[in-house]
Amino acid sequence: MEAVAALAPASDLTGLLEGLETLPGGSVFATYMLQAYAAHYDDVSLGDYVRPGARVSFDEIARRCLAEPAVFTSILTSLGTDWSTYFADLSTGPLATRIEQNIPSAPIAADLLIGQGESDPLVLPEVQERFVQARCDAGYGLEYRTYPDRDHVGVVAADSPLLPELIDWTRDRLDGVPPTDTCPSSNGG
Repeated sequence: MEAVAALAPASDLTGLLEGLETLPGGSVFATYMLQAYAAHYDDVSLGDYVRPGARVSFDEIARRCLAEPAVFTSILTSLGTDWSTYFADLSTGPLATRIEQNIPSAPIAADLLIGQGESDPLVLPEVQERFVQARCDAGYGLEYRTYPDRDHVGVVAADSPLLPELIDWTRDRLDGVPPTDTCPSSNGG
């Protein structure tokens, strides 16, 4: 039996991008996203989205790993700089097209659990709920769990209620216990 547990996944990349402009430090995540798309897709050009005066800062941020201490320099830089200083409109052109193409919409054959913190400022709960509802409306079963007072990292912190639930959920999948479909019953769930 195949199973996937996705914890605060960036399932709706368009929705994620929409929220980055207002997120403190959101330009750091936008930098990672844009850098990755420009590296992978020939039609996505950094020059179309990164303002010339921001290119040096952009390149420095893109080189830093999110898990290393130097990322704090990136965050402080982004907090002190207006979004429009860095970027032209990221929701247009080839980048927007490629992001839209990368939103998962096909059925997932594996049992699926999506866990989401209700206080997540990066993957916004309302964006995740739209994604989940669209999957349910399309007839795909899944299990969706939310966690009050948990943000993006807090949902997987050592004291998160998700962790023991995830262990139980995984054990049930290994034991062949059918998952709980939390989609509305009108979709066969």
